[in-house]
Amino acid sequence: MNYVYWDIDTTKWDKVYYRFMPVFESLDLNNSNDVKKSVQLFRQLCDGLIDGHFYIDFTHPDISDSLVYPAFDQKQNKQGFHQPYPYYFVVKKYLNKGYIEGTDNISSPYDAPVYALSGILEDSILYFHCSAFKLLQSYSSQQNNAIKPVLNYFISTLKNLPPSINGIIIDIRNNSGGDLSDLNFFVGNLIDEPVHFGYTRHKSGNGRLDYSPWINAFVYPQQDSKKNSLPIIVLIDNFSASMAEIVAMAIKCLPNSLCIGESSFGATGITTSYEVYNDGQFEVNGFMKVKASSVMFKNLNDYSFEGKGILPDIFIPFNRDKLNEGHDMQLERAISEIY
Repeated sequence: MNYVYWDIDTTKWDKVYYRFMPVFESLDLNNSNDVKKSVQLFRQLCDGLIDGHFYIDFTHPDISDSLVYPAFDQKQNKQGFHQPYPYYFVVKKYLNKGYIEGTDNISSPYDAPVYALSGILEDSILYFHCSAFKLLQSYSSQQNNAIKPVLNYFISTLKNLPPSINGIIIDIRNNSGGDLSDLNFFVGNLIDEPVHFGYTRHKSGNGRLDYSPWINAFVYPQQDSKKNSLPIIVLIDNFSASMAEIVAMAIKCLPNSLCIGESSFGATGITTSYEVYNDGQFEVNGFMKVKASSVMFKNLNDYSFEGKGILPDIFIPFNRDKLNEGHDMQLERAISEIY
């Protein structure tokens, strides 16, 4: 039983098991129609799971174009849902001349390229955006890549803040997450001492409720980082997920921070290989790969955002019409909060 949310997930798994097991036993995996039928069965039995990382990617040739992703299905049914939006096209209209941007996938050549953007807003606000947290890989790479100059600009500006800078905006809207190593690398440049921002645990045995003790989660400063007393505003939306949510929660623990936008995706668990924690993702050879959270996270108030998302301090709804007209209402509210 390698699912990490059984103590808070309301799915009645025993009922699900006894309902669906006889149906699956009746299927013939040598029958293409039965194999295709199994996709819908998996979709039905998993539709209530709260794990935002949980999805099934089928490798069987008859259903290799199918995907079961209950968190996304649940998200689509919620009021205010919208498809991902490329905010940076609009944001660049607000930035002073001289901003720097880059797109690269040198660190993860088989994944979607990472985009990063940094510059100055209103002559007085340091801005940074990235589409995914794979920054340390690019920053540490021996090969030239388009992300490294953006990071060099942002980090060097942080360490030598001009007197004209009055605040910082971290824009992680439409950020799909990424590598845990980016937590210390990125947030660590905003602090000068460790920050306790939550707790983690994982499965400790095969029993449904066999868990490890809760472990303190800290973010640690980077070398030469300085204490930041400026206001920091984090922008999030429906597609701020996984590592983006961890970063948002860590920054929210800083005394000078504020979160603006929409509720995030609700995939706050950490994923890693099955061998590390004996839970999370696994594979059924020749049929499917299952991705799931390996570690459960909760904040300092003992609250899990899994399946719900982080609530912003100031809710500003997505407004596609305004964005298409060149007006980013969430960004404008962030600017006004700094002023």
